[in-house]
Amino acid sequence: MQKDKRKWTAEYIEGNVGRLTAQIVLNNLIDNGYKMWFIGNTDGNCLYTVELSNNERVVVGFTSQEIASIYVNKPEVKKTLFKMFGDKIVLVEFSFPKIHKIMNSNHIHSQDITVGSPMAQNILDAFRPDPLETIILNPSGKASFIPLNVDYMMDKIISEDLFYDDDDEDEEGQQKSAVFELYKLDKETKRYELKEISDSDSSDEKDIM
Repeated sequence: MQKDKRKWTAEYIEGNVGRLTAQIVLNNLIDNGYKMWFIGNTDGNCLYTVELSNNERVVVGFTSQEIASIYVNKPEVKKTLFKMFGDKIVLVEFSFPKIHKIMNSNHIHSQDITVGSPMAQNILDAFRPDPLETIILNPSGKASFIPLNVDYMMDKIISEDLFYDDDDEDEEGQQKSAVFELYKLDKETKRYELKEISDSDSSDEKDIM
């Protein structure tokens, strides 16, 4: 996977809109060290997903925080987010290896569950959701999305020895806190607005995924 630096003609753009959109998304991912932004709850155990017409559940991602902040305030999205997460949400940044790990273990809807016996563990495993395979990535804040198969992308990144920014652990191998921004639904503007993070918010955030 390589960044495309060509200058396209108007004729080429008109005939290759879908391909160009995908290439622009890939260019952004490369520039960002394969990092993306996602919508989550403040408890840090649930990401925003949608179900496609083929009944596949996919994770919704964004190429930047700014684009994500535009998307969350689309009227129909805002209603869904309020129903799912309430008046507070977070926009959180993950590296591709991190989101790949989360989706393969399906911690999208993780809960702290204490299992007291092997039988209980077997029951829990039987009802554990299947791994999620697809991110639909929004490059503009509008209605267009590009699907990314996370296993395919991760295989390409590893096999081609591509650089990616994987800083989920510090020098001592300890898990770092995720980079995130807190948004709260403003009663006057009726929009999710960026809020300054307090000490209590920071303590709540530390276990995000």
